[in-house]
Amino acid sequence: MPTNRTDPRAKVRPLLSLLLSIAWACLLLPLFAGSAVPAPLPILMQIRGGGSYLGVNLADVDADRAKALKLNDITGVVILAVQEGEAAAEAGIKPGDILLSYNGEKILGAQQFIRLVSETPPGRRVKVVCWRAGEQKPLWLTTGSYRPQPSDDSPFISTIHVTDVPSPMLLWRNILLGIESESLNDQMAQALGVKQGILIWTVEGGSAAQHAGLRAGDVLTDFCGHAIRSPREMGLVLQQLQNGQKAMSVNVVRDHKPLVISIPLDNVDR
Repeated sequence: MPTNRTDPRAKVRPLLSLLLSIAWACLLLPLFAGSAVPAPLPILMQIRGGGSYLGVNLADVDADRAKALKLNDITGVVILAVQEGEAAAEAGIKPGDILLSYNGEKILGAQQFIRLVSETPPGRRVKVVCWRAGEQKPLWLTTGSYRPQPSDDSPFISTIHVTDVPSPMLLWRNILLGIESESLNDQMAQALGVKQGILIWTVEGGSAAQHAGLRAGDVLTDFCGHAIRSPREMGLVLQQLQNGQKAMSVNVVRDHKPLVISIPLDNVDR
């Protein structure tokens, strides 16, 4: 008697298509970026596995991120997104927080932090110390468990136990100004006190940006009178500058305070 069986590979094909699209995008973006060149930034997200689940996207804190986020030591993990209704959100963890310790153990990196969480049974009360607004803040959270989504019923996928997976994110390097920056999602914009803009991660030594006083951690919101929402938009404005123009004005938010900075164009090699 014939039966209707769903091919488990059918639910995997959309995921494979997405991964192929991301790969092609990384290859093709430099061709259309003008003076802005993307640099990959690895982001981790705990998605499945035994133990507890917090519901966060996070990344390692390297030297550039520590400087951008005004951290005294290169340690911990930076929170980039928080899933509503999960343990991290219920505990008050916010995008932009840097988690320094978990249950009394110093956090050295994202992989170690995910392991610590995965080894914690659900329902445990755990103390987390985070760095927020230039000071340490203790938080208490009750660890949760992963709640399967409707698409998790594939027998093929259920046999794979993954605790973390890279999530694509790009830094854009602007060669003319000498900065690396990224677009802000809504959560990061709210955490940094802006409606839109781009976050500077690094400023190259001797660059036009450094001479003008721009710093890692600054948020550029307006560039030459144009509100900007992505590094690409800033690159397009740069390409339209007049040859006789001597300086360009940028609006910056630094430590939640607005500033206006003038960048002399004699330091910009056009």
